[in-house]
Amino acid sequence: MTLPDIRPPEGWSDKSMKIYTAATPGQAGMAANVVFSQEPQVDGATVEARLADFSAARHAEMQQALPSPLFHVVRQTVIEGHPAREFIVSWQNGPLRVTQWIVLLEGRDGMVVNGTATATEKEFNDAREVFEELFAQAARQL
Repeated sequence: MTLPDIRPPEGWSDKSMKIYTAATPGQAGMAANVVFSQEPQVDGATVEARLADFSAARHAEMQQALPSPLFHVVRQTVIEGHPAREFIVSWQNGPLRVTQWIVLLEGRDGMVVNGTATATEKEFNDAREVFEELFAQAARQL
């Protein structure tokens, strides 16, 4: 099923998400997944500046919310010709060490597309190719 493209009324915002999960959970019982959402952009002069500002805000939120986060990669990049910011963070979730790969792309209508790929630290590299393809598909549709 494809979600309908509904325009929210004035004063409301679209907080819809699209979630993709592996067909079967990994050995730790957690299925690798990617969640896409969109959020209004932070004002900035250029695409790169807007994405950098949004990325910094997201990074700060995660620093506060996650227990003992370890940020592995924080960088500006290009995906399918579109400027992007990405970071990879791992953190402890009970007995599991979880790794998330966050990719921020400039979306349509003043929005930032936020893609968050999640897997256990041990299974992250096995899912990475699928994550890359889903991020590329999202960029091609912008």
